[in-house]
Amino acid sequence: MAARFRLFRRSKVFYAEDTQTKQQTSLRTKDRVEAQRLLVAHSETITQPALNTAIAKVYLSAQDPALVSRTWQDVIDAYIQQGKESSQDRSSRATRSKPFQIIRGLKIVETTQTHFPSPPH
Repeated sequence: MAARFRLFRRSKVFYAEDTQTKQQTSLRTKDRVEAQRLLVAHSETITQPALNTAIAKVYLSAQDPALVSRTWQDVIDAYIQQGKESSQDRSSRATRSKPFQIIRGLKIVETTQTHFPSPPH
């Protein structure tokens, strides 16, 4: 089986090219070793998406242990506390709407686009 991504360099910066879609993405590094590690990570996102999510959570929890358990309710509460009292009242009313009810209990790191309803046309 051929490699899904190939590494190449343009103007000293390394890029990854998806051999199926031909999409090219800058790896934003001039270091070959770092570029190769990033290329392996790109490949793993295709072959092992569940494992990558678990690894990402480990890295995020090292940065901020509460990050992986934080819910949208935490974000909503912090948002409501911003600004003057009149702004806080307006924010509180707005966040009681149906779209906020849908995501309120979801963990931020587990939220996908499918959790957000499409706006009416």
